[in-house]
Amino acid sequence: MLHWVIFVKPAHVTLGTRHDVATQPPGIKWTYTSVPNYKMDAEERFLGYMALGSVKDGVAFENIIKEVEVPKLKESSQDWVRKVVKEAVKAELLPESALSQLAKVPTRPPTEGT
Repeated sequence: MLHWVIFVKPAHVTLGTRHDVATQPPGIKWTYTSVPNYKMDAEERFLGYMALGSVKDGVAFENIIKEVEVPKLKESSQDWVRKVVKEAVKAELLPESALSQLAKVPTRPPTEGT
């Protein structure tokens, strides 16, 4: 499964905030976490990342991230990221092109019942 996170950082800076949802304990309940002053390591960059665009208002974007409901049991981190991006585009915080960029990212294979 490909796990997705949202990494928000100012332009020309290496540190940012990593926003993530994960099940704790695995497969039981989704929780949201954020890690400020986070630096993507070489392994994360190797596994892949995609810039979705410049955010017009960082505080408003982070509010959307925190307000979007964590995934339901049969959903994934990918579903959560898609919802956040869709809401940010709707609020005109991300460009419309963010949706087409996101569509290019490999997704987890569909499983029965999801």
